Amino acid sequence: MVASKWSCLWRHVQRITNLPSFSSSMSTSKLELNTAALDPIARLPLEISSQIFAHCVPLRPTPGAQHVPMLFLQMCKAWTVIALSTPQLWSSVHVVFPRPKGFAHLLEAWLDRAPFVDEIGSVFRRYREQLETIEIYPHTNVGEDVDIMKCMGADTWQPYPRLTRLTVGGMIDGSRKFLARPILTMLRLSPALVECIFDYIPYMLVSGADLAHTIILPALRRLSFGSGSDIVDIHFSDDEILRGLSLPSLETLSTPLFGINPGHLVEFLERSTPPLTSLTIGNASDVTSYLRQLTALTPSLTYLELHGAAFDLLDLLFQLLTENHLPQLRALHLQAVDFAAFPASLWEDILHTLSMRSSSITELTMRMAHQDESQLSSELSAEIRTGLRDLVARGMNIYVGTEQRCYI
Repeated sequence: MVASKWSCLWRHVQRITNLPSFSSSMSTSKLELNTAALDPIARLPLEISSQIFAHCVPLRPTPGAQHVPMLFLQMCKAWTVIALSTPQLWSSVHVVFPRPKGFAHLLEAWLDRAPFVDEIGSVFRRYREQLETIEIYPHTNVGEDVDIMKCMGADTWQPYPRLTRLTVGGMIDGSRKFLARPILTMLRLSPALVECIFDYIPYMLVSGADLAHTIILPALRRLSFGSGSDIVDIHFSDDEILRGLSLPSLETLSTPLFGINPGHLVEFLERSTPPLTSLTIGNASDVTSYLRQLTALTPSLTYLELHGAAFDLLDLLFQLLTENHLPQLRALHLQAVDFAAFPASLWEDILHTLSMRSSSITELTMRMAHQDESQLSSELSAEIRTGLRDLVARGMNIYVGTEQRCYI
């Protein structure tokens, strides 16, 4: 009798003890039902809600509970299901080092959710065959030479079969010297590379041994050098790496604003014979004596941009255009032009060339090197203005002036 009463009492106590968890479970279920009823995202088909979530992901998503897409996991069960069912949310990750302990596990969980890895700040060997985009911006001590292999935490190089876009960035203060050999090695092991950007690398340390074997990248179509140091040093200019490359499919090339070696550029074009359609020369005054060779080597150019072009270069350029060099050229952009050095005869040559090539050249931009608008106004005669305006009326897009004002 006593045992029966004791058993009954014990079941009652257990029921009371379980009430808080039961109540919590009821509250959670009720909250989720209310969320599903009030949240329009939760009521949408997964295909649509996934697309909505994908549009919320920033260009460089950062791992963290307060950042999308991980923030979606903190909202409710419905949003968690959507986020974990949408692999494209996890296909890109931006990592800035150093990171706290335990971050490797977080990143591993992130990458396990991705069908492929589109962008990552630090290369992990386990995922190298998935990488499609890599950006490397090393943080080293002042005066220390940069070895991107060490920056990426690698002991030996392995192939990157899916890598299509590589960015290597330096420091604008000019204190870092990049070793070319690791960069050339990475390029050699990335046969699918389509675009390569060297961003603010003031010095590229290239030795003769680095150039013993030319690296051929058959798929690379876009190559760009950022603005290098304002200390011009031909021997360590950041376009030195061109000496070790052959790019037979290159379509777009942008050279550095400082330190360009025009001889190396000509040799590179002779070696690669690329179907170049767009060429930007950052310090055009350096290439005057090579201009005829450059135009002969780039007959497929449709876009040409020159920075800091002096009178002698422009005089030769418009003469070459009159001789039908660059027959496919459609757009000519001249930046940081010193109009003060222009004689009236050059303006006449410009007008004559544009009139002669009006069926092919559809766009001309000439921007001043400084903001002395009165000087530009006096340089342009009424006859030249009228002639340029006639070309505009016939469909040509012409801009001659400052950043703020066009004088045509």
